[in-house]
Amino acid sequence: MAVAECPVPMTHGADIRADSTWFSRTQRTPDVLIEFERFDGTDRGQKKLDEKLCNLLEASMRWGDAPSVLILSAWNKGVVSAPNKEVFAQRCRQGFKSSVGAQVPSLRNTAVLFSRFIFEIECSGTLLLKQMRCERLL
Repeated sequence: MAVAECPVPMTHGADIRADSTWFSRTQRTPDVLIEFERFDGTDRGQKKLDEKLCNLLEASMRWGDAPSVLILSAWNKGVVSAPNKEVFAQRCRQGFKSSVGAQVPSLRNTAVLFSRFIFEIECSGTLLLKQMRCERLL
């Protein structure tokens, strides 16, 4: 069962809401957390994706590492430069300190996927999904 904008347990710090949370019906805990973000190919866009990844990692920690899969999903219109995925993989392997000073540890038994959706703007102004890519970061 899926929930959009699902709040994660409040332990400390900021209110985090995963864009999409998929729950196990039997365990009633999240199996999958997903964050979506538009990526424009800039350094600012890279930073926004990194912030979304940090939200996923902290949300997973707050759920007691229950999710088995975290998905960072980026989409763009037209051709833009690719994000630096190594930065994301390093963040997953090393963890980080949150803005309120909480230590978010590295992941151990959780798969982290990075997906991209590349849209093309057609002459009519509608969007056409041109490419989909998905790869495992961790």
